[in-house]
Parts: sequence; C-alpha cells; structure tokens
Amino acid sequence: MICKNCSAEYPDNQLSCPYCHTENRRAALKKKKEILRGYDKEAAAMRKSAEAYAEQTANKWTKMIFAILGIVAVIGVLVTIIFIAGSRMAVNHKYALEAEYTKELEALLEDSDYEGMQAYMREKEISGGYKKYEQVVKMYRQYKSLKESDESIRNLESFYYKNREDWDTLAEYYIDDILDSAASVINDYEQYGKDKDFLGNENALEEIYLWVAEELEMYDFEEEDLDEIALKDESDRCNEFHDIVREYYWEMAE
Repeated sequence: MICKNCSAEYPDNQLSCPYCHTENRRAALKKKKEILRGYDKEAAAMRKSAEAYAEQTANKWTKMIFAILGIVAVIGVLVTIIFIAGSRMAVNHKYALEAEYTKELEALLEDSDYEGMQAYMREKEISGGYKKYEQVVKMYRQYKSLKESDESIRNLESFYYKNREDWDTLAEYYIDDILDSAASVINDYEQYGKDKDFLGNENALEEIYLWVAEELEMYDFEEEDLDEIALKDESDRCNEFHDIVREYYWEMAE
C-alpha cells in the first residue's frame, strides 16, 4: 500500500499509515464489511433457530418466551452494530484529529516556528505518536532554557551582591543550566539528528544544534569542546568549562 499523504509504503491490511497516520480507507472498508457480514449471518441464524423452535411447540407460552428471546437477540445484534458503528466514528474522529494536528505541526516546522510548535502541542495536549515534532520541541526547549539563563545572568544587578563570592553564588545556578542545556541539545542531536530513522526533521534539529554551538562560541568554546561538554561529568575539564563561563559574565558585571 502506498500512502496518499506521505507516499510511504506499508502492508495493504494495515488500517492506517504508521508514519503520518493517514487512514487506509480500502482496508478500513473491507474490515467494516467483514464485521457487518458476520453479524448479518449471526442474526439470520438466530432468527432461523428461534422460528424453527417456535413452530415445533404448541404451547403459546413457550412461543411467547422464544419470541421474546428472538427480540432480545435482534436487539442485541442491533446494539452491537450500533456499538461498532460508534467505535468506527470514534476512530474516524481520532484519525481526523491526528491529520489536523500533523498538518498544523508540519506547517510550523516548515516555517521553523519552533516556538509555535511548542505552544500548539501544549495547547492541544499532544503527546505520544508525534516523535518527529517532539524531538524538535525537546531540543528547542533546551535551547530556550539556555538563552533564558544567559539573560538572567546579564540581568544580575550590582545591588544583588557585595563581592565576587556573592555574585558567583547567584550566577552558579544559571551557569549550570547553560551547560546542562547545551549538553542536552548536543546529545539529542547526536541521537536524533544522526540516526538512521529519517523523520524529515533533521534540518530543524541541525539548526537548533548550530544555534547552541554559536552560543557556546561566546565563551570561546571550540568545536572539539562540544563532546566534552555533552558528557556533563565532574572532571577537571568540566569544572574548567564552568570557570570559563563564569569569567565571561563576571567581566561584563564589572
């Protein structure tokens, strides 16, 4: 089966595309017909059985009981059919929502509107099944955290501290967040941006990664430093990174 929406290939009997969740109408219609035929046969068999039994007995009360049973059986079949139809409508509604969400998220991705993607997924409470967009939003959220920590340090006014030690204490939290956020983006890029699972979000992941790399250049970090930053260990080199960032902002504070 070739998906009409994203052109992906998948088994003919699968009810939807596993990549973009577009419904396989041919498979869905076939499944629906099979279910309805089965219930039609069951209903016919039940009616035939009830009628045969009624004809063989002369007792009117027995006939009445089996007539009632026949009615109950028919009602049961009708209720089952209604339930199946309702379930089918619920599934269709789910597919329609998924198609709507995917279309909107794809448009935001094409525009590199990662802030809009994050807001849209939060507004619609979207989670699970949207790995392509979740990866981008996760990396963007860490990049944004890095930028917010940078801004917070820049906004530390002189009256907040009396000496270098006081300033270090206030700034340390934000410096930790800058390096932790950078490490998260670098690791995510290595995991998602360079894997074999091509989801069509690789350009966005690389763009966010390059934003973070550019931010790290402010502190004179070079490309070979990025892998060590991503380790987030307690080595002397890691402490050195903290000192470099701390000195960068302290010079501005002075």
